[in-house]
Amino acid sequence: MKKNLTRKKTHTKPNPCLKCPALCCHDLATPFDRPRDQEDIDDVMWQLHYDSVSIAIRNQRWYQVVKGRCIYLDKKNMCTIYERRSEKCRQHNPPDCEKYYPWYDLIFHTPEELGEHLAREKEKRNKRRRKA
Repeated sequence: MKKNLTRKKTHTKPNPCLKCPALCCHDLATPFDRPRDQEDIDDVMWQLHYDSVSIAIRNQRWYQVVKGRCIYLDKKNMCTIYERRSEKCRQHNPPDCEKYYPWYDLIFHTPEELGEHLAREKEKRNKRRRKA
């Protein structure tokens, strides 16, 4: 008599980080206040003179993005301090990951790109004021 050996199926979610090139461990995005005056704008424009810096906007929040790579990634993009990684790393939410779509709404790599954006925004504000 053969025993009916069936394994209980366990439903585990696949690890969304598998086969990912650790995109979340590249490029440091630091929030900052939206530029309010010409001095603020000049400062942000100056930051964009560096090829390692971009400015991103997501949900109307501004971020300085510095290109780089976490020093704790190994050659296979695996975290070498995973068990003792920082709280910021622990809070990362893979469904919001740039693996699936860009994390930003807009991104600027040059002062000219940012200048064009600010000019368009100013024109929109002026049109709204004229209508009011």
